[in-house]
Amino acid sequence: MRFNTRLYSWGVMVLMLLSLVALPASAEDEELISISEYIPIGKEPFKVNLAGKGDHVMVLRAQAYVITQRAKDQLLIHMPKIQNDVLELLSKQKFKNMRKLKHKKKLKKKILKLIHKVMEVREVDGGEEVVEVIFTQVLLQ
Repeated sequence: MRFNTRLYSWGVMVLMLLSLVALPASAEDEELISISEYIPIGKEPFKVNLAGKGDHVMVLRAQAYVITQRAKDQLLIHMPKIQNDVLELLSKQKFKNMRKLKHKKKLKKKILKLIHKVMEVREVDGGEEVVEVIFTQVLLQ
């Protein structure tokens, strides 16, 4: 069986053209890919001493819900600043307030605003594509 170089060349050209068609038109299009994903805010749970009377501690795990790849990428890039600001916010909370569901809901909204603010200050697109914060663990002692 003989090797047909002409047929091989055509095959290579067709493969190259197909690979170009499969690529996104631009990096911007790639960033706007819709996803639906929860991103942990930190690898470890937050552990803070709560403000107020007594020695109370809170352990909290939180996740942010993102709807685009761009938001996910930017959230991960700015995660150290977000973690720092969340930690500061959590350390200002009072034990008696954290026991109430209403206060936990307010805290989620504050953390979401904090994430939006960090991304806005750093002039990052995609902050509004982080749409929710949830708590996956809350332990009060």
